[in-house]
Amino acid sequence: MLDIGKIVYKILKDNDIESYPIVVPENTPLPVVIYERSFSVDETKDGRGIDNNIIDIYVLSEDYKESITLSLQIESLIIAVKGNVLDTHIFKSKLIAGAELYDSGVYMQKLTFEIKTAV
Repeated sequence: MLDIGKIVYKILKDNDIESYPIVVPENTPLPVVIYERSFSVDETKDGRGIDNNIIDIYVLSEDYKESITLSLQIESLIIAVKGNVLDTHIFKSKLIAGAELYDSGVYMQKLTFEIKTAV
């Protein structure tokens, strides 16, 4: 579902978390969040069914503890969302994977969520 990116952006923006889809603009100060989306659609005999959205959220920070704190905040925000958001019904959101990386002085926490939706 294409609108899931707008929903993630709204959730983060409403909580004063700076975020960008796919790429961070050059010279953006840290911490910052990047998100990517992919989805598949469950078809039913009556037409389109549930959208299975996978959202990868990357939290980038120069401070390890800050990256963890922000990741925990984002996890609680995403999994709490249910009901109608931006004309999309969210049935369920859950964290399904995570990883952490370090490169060139930046700590990165990767959170992968599955979000089930329908329009």
